[in-house]
Amino acid sequence: MKKYSFIVLLICLSSCSISYNIDHSFESIPKHSAPDYSENSNWSALPFIDDYADLVPDTLLKNLQDDSKIDVFFLHPTTFLDEHTPEWNANISDSIINYYTDYWAVRHQATAFNNVGRIYAPRYRQAHIKSYYHLDKGGKEAILFAYEDVKKAFEYYLENFNDGRPFIIASHSQGTTHATFLIRDYIDNAELTDQLVAAYLVGMSVGADTYTTVKPCENADETGCFTSWQTYSEGYTPHDNFDEFRKKAFVVNPITWTTEEDYSNFEDHKGILMSNFKTVYKKSVKAKLNKKNNIVWIKQPKVPFAFLKKMTNYHVADYNLYWFNIRENAANRVEQYFAQKKGAN
Repeated sequence: MKKYSFIVLLICLSSCSISYNIDHSFESIPKHSAPDYSENSNWSALPFIDDYADLVPDTLLKNLQDDSKIDVFFLHPTTFLDEHTPEWNANISDSIINYYTDYWAVRHQATAFNNVGRIYAPRYRQAHIKSYYHLDKGGKEAILFAYEDVKKAFEYYLENFNDGRPFIIASHSQGTTHATFLIRDYIDNAELTDQLVAAYLVGMSVGADTYTTVKPCENADETGCFTSWQTYSEGYTPHDNFDEFRKKAFVVNPITWTTEEDYSNFEDHKGILMSNFKTVYKKSVKAKLNKKNNIVWIKQPKVPFAFLKKMTNYHVADYNLYWFNIRENAANRVEQYFAQKKGAN
């Protein structure tokens, strides 16, 4: 499959009607072997191996993982998209799925943080994309099954790599479903709370009152909090399986990092990172919050590519649209985190 077909498929997933194979129950499908996280091959990214998380799109940018003081635990979005498969959960050894995870998700999303932290991105037996549209037919079980791998990966990371270092949790789409659970089960109101620099829970709705101690990030400087957004074109209101979740969601403008409803300025947009991981368009996006639906609206991007201008759901580009703003903000929150720790001593 050509690499660009993956982008086309993702765009289609956000706007087209697809009929998935749901003729088999979750229980009827044999499960693939669980990943052993002591094996490097079961991680999409580790700071001590060469991988796509090490890349930067510009020679003026640096991969600073070796010198970083924090870690980044990144959970990738759904890359198990085969329309015809009867399976509910991915095979951790599937080379095509792993390619999409590494080349698209990690390269375009996790890399936004390689200036501030050592990146750990586990593979997991992710739920198939159909799971979110058929929760009552096996999807819920598939998502929870995938989360069991995520928990084991995080526990392995804590026991073998973390050594008490502060960390960022970053995720997108299905990864955010699992990251939301992970913060609930391991970080909120627990000893790890003090190690959380911030959580970037992108592409899925996260309720403002989800946690007890981990609060929403209301501005660009807050730490120990979470930030979240979903991007759509100006004037478009989604109506889908996730409407109920959006009603309680917290959303921030990923250009201004505030909850103000006004449009951001072009001057504040640091750049879109295009799909070739090379072309950058700065000062090309204006974003605002639609608080009625708890989503982010953007005006038509100032780029020459027609397909970007025609999109209504920018889910696939939730990171790419603001890649440089995210990178700058992560560095700022890390700086604020250590300043606050120093001031408290």
